[in-house]
Amino acid sequence: MHQEFMTIVASWAWKVPKNLPPQDAAGLSIVGLTAATGLFNDIGIPLPPSVAKGTPDEGVAAPEGTLVIWGGATSVGMAAIQFARAARVSSIIVIASSKRHEYLKTLGATQSFDYNDKDVTEKVKSALQPTRGTTWALDARGSPESQDLLKKAIPQHAKTVLASVMVGGDPEYKGIMGARHFDVEFELPGGQKMTWPKDMAAADRHWRGFRWAVENYGAPGGYVPTPVRVFEGSGEDAIKEVYNVKNMRTFGKLVLKHPLK
Repeated sequence: MHQEFMTIVASWAWKVPKNLPPQDAAGLSIVGLTAATGLFNDIGIPLPPSVAKGTPDEGVAAPEGTLVIWGGATSVGMAAIQFARAARVSSIIVIASSKRHEYLKTLGATQSFDYNDKDVTEKVKSALQPTRGTTWALDARGSPESQDLLKKAIPQHAKTVLASVMVGGDPEYKGIMGARHFDVEFELPGGQKMTWPKDMAAADRHWRGFRWAVENYGAPGGYVPTPVRVFEGSGEDAIKEVYNVKNMRTFGKLVLKHPLK
């Protein structure tokens, strides 16, 4: 049975503006909030100036450093590129399939490398050698392999911050949790317990970053709409589609239209 309405805490909801199509809005929350908290909380990049009023980031200089994203063509990766651009990060390196490189440059990537290249870690490391400031490394793929490869691609550096969409992996990475306005606790397979205590200051930062995407969605110089595919079909086929996303067989965001058939 399809439930037409659901009951949630008011702070979990946000108003969808006219510039944001409903199918895009459905996929933007988890992607945008994950990317926003990863960049503006876990990695520590200053907020975009337009949403920084009243915060410690108001009036600060542009951050000096390089953002490196493994999985630049994932939904979180594409959101992170755009948040970083809005935050005035001038050097954004992405690792993704070569067929996505040109598109990722339109979002704000400044250098692209192919993860299928056997020498990709050495090439990224060479590109990072002359850079200055902090190296912010974001694993947007979320696997033990991508965490390992990204870490190998980072040269020895006094200022390096690692964050990943995979929680419970390499302990050197900060595990990104896209909900900070309430306590989160769960247990991973194997018994490892993960906890994120309620942090309203962190919640304010990731909501501000997310608000930049909502307010500037589709606007010139704003948040570029990334591909959204709406699936209509049975629950069984929907599960198959979800696994296709998990296994990186699709590009863009998958949205399931309810009720499922």
